[in-house]
Amino acid sequence: MEWIGGGVSMLTTAEIEQCSLDTALIGKRIEKARKEKRQTQKYLAGLCDCTPTHICNIENGKIGISLELLFKISVILEKSMDYFVMDNPNANT
Repeated sequence: MEWIGGGVSMLTTAEIEQCSLDTALIGKRIEKARKEKRQTQKYLAGLCDCTPTHICNIENGKIGISLELLFKISVILEKSMDYFVMDNPNANT
């Protein structure tokens, strides 16, 4: 077992490999927030400088989202970034 870290709490390589975000949940949250604002995927994509297909793929959990795009979406939809990621089982609360 390989240990990584030097502080009081050290993680194993296996624990680090399990640290990933639930992209499907993030996508569902984006879709919900977008619909609450009554925005279309096309409108949101235009504000984010990406394609509606890209927004659709994110919302459907087919692809992940960059930190920069998540930040833009959080500002546009007036939600904190925590709103999109903190319910993920692998996020620190």
